[in-house]
Amino acid sequence: SWMYPTGLLMQAMDDLSTAVGDSRFAEFAKRTIDSYVAEDGTIRTYEAGQYNIDNINSGKMLQRLLARHGEPKYSRAIDTLAAQLADHPRTSEGAFWHKQRYPHQLWLDGVYMGMPFLAGLGVMEADDHKVEEAVREFLIARTHLRDSRTGLYYHAWDEAKKQTWADSKTGRSRHVWARGVGWYAMALVDMLDVIPPSKTELRAPLLAIVPELAESLIQAQDATGVWFQIMDMPGEPGNYREASASAMFTYFLAKAVSRGYLPESFKSATLKAYT
Repeated sequence: SWMYPTGLLMQAMDDLSTAVGDSRFAEFAKRTIDSYVAEDGTIRTYEAGQYNIDNINSGKMLQRLLARHGEPKYSRAIDTLAAQLADHPRTSEGAFWHKQRYPHQLWLDGVYMGMPFLAGLGVMEADDHKVEEAVREFLIARTHLRDSRTGLYYHAWDEAKKQTWADSKTGRSRHVWARGVGWYAMALVDMLDVIPPSKTELRAPLLAIVPELAESLIQAQDATGVWFQIMDMPGEPGNYREASASAMFTYFLAKAVSRGYLPESFKSATLKAYT
């Protein structure tokens, strides 16, 4: 189905193609995306009425393919996803609901799933308002989900404070889920790939969050170099060192160091996580 792993995996294949200089991987990614996209921009298995922010993520591959090949079907399919975001329900501050069936809820996952695409849309259309909306999502998440004590982020926030997992006062979930923080961290550095360096005011809030979050991650890093599944409860029975989140944090730190968003002093922790 047209879900977030579709674009996530094909983007990885496309990146691998560039890294190793083998076009087969990029060709595979294109064939996979093409299997969903009709000439009129219809996307097979995609249902706009679900208002599921996860389903926007694969649109980043559409943007890549449009830039590379210029085929009109990619532009039309991008418009299909953009139409969902235009009508997507939001919190009172403008954050996108995670899904129609998850009302009033902002999840860290959703920041990754939707905001780089929205920012890319704004850049394509020379519409800074769309880029501003995407950046604002990070700030709303920081306001409601960041723990001021550890600097880490709780997974989700329910503005209505009606979910069983939501704190009755803050509306946020009770635990710091590593993979959720990982989605947010990856989204930060990916957004900075999208927003041109000339847009200094739009990039500034993200550049301020990167070292703040990186420092918090280093403080939570286990002696083995990786991170626990529930980051704020490392010693609890049943908790464990989690591979996918550790890979996400490694990606975030490595990309931030290589792009110059973090100083070289973060390199040793990055290499420790990688090895």
